[in-house]
Amino acid sequence: MLPDRLRRRVRALGDATASFALDGPRIDADVLATIASGVRDAERLRFAYRAKDDAESRRHVEPAAVVHTGYRWYLAAWDLDRDDWRTFRVDRIGGRVMPAGRGRRREVPGGDPAAYVRRAIQAQDAAPVRGRVRVRAPVDLIARRVPRRYATVEPDGAEACLVTTTSGWSTEFVVWMATLDADVEVLEPPELVERTRAVAARLVAAA
Repeated sequence: MLPDRLRRRVRALGDATASFALDGPRIDADVLATIASGVRDAERLRFAYRAKDDAESRRHVEPAAVVHTGYRWYLAAWDLDRDDWRTFRVDRIGGRVMPAGRGRRREVPGGDPAAYVRRAIQAQDAAPVRGRVRVRAPVDLIARRVPRRYATVEPDGAEACLVTTTSGWSTEFVVWMATLDADVEVLEPPELVERTRAVAARLVAAA
């Protein structure tokens, strides 16, 4: 027999979880239960996260599902700061997961959490699609402001340079480039060009 509070949390974990298989290492049960409760109750979550390249960040999400792949646990969620879907390895979540108020109930694209996470993992394991922009500023100026772990900077004439991500592109990359106080031209990939246009349109509409 379990106390009502604990029984509710265990039930939430079962209701929110999808899987490929049933083997693999265990994760902190309290972290999993908090995430699962967020899925069940449509509650936003905040947590610290360490990415594949060891970059650390704070995340604010609306969780959609917990998935066990047979080896690791994943959270599929809508990232509120990045305005896009993200998949998080639960073992890379640091410290406590904090409830952050009511959110929207989310369903992963395609409706099948296990299939969605499988596709996301396969995409992450593939060769990264790097983003590239042309910045109209001298290479020495931009190189001082762009850490080498995130992007390379090479000259493109005397008054411009090319900035290329060291890993896959993201919307944050373009936003970051836009803060350099120089004209920026997004070159590739086409998906990044389209995402930039969409972000720019939202910013214009908000002004």
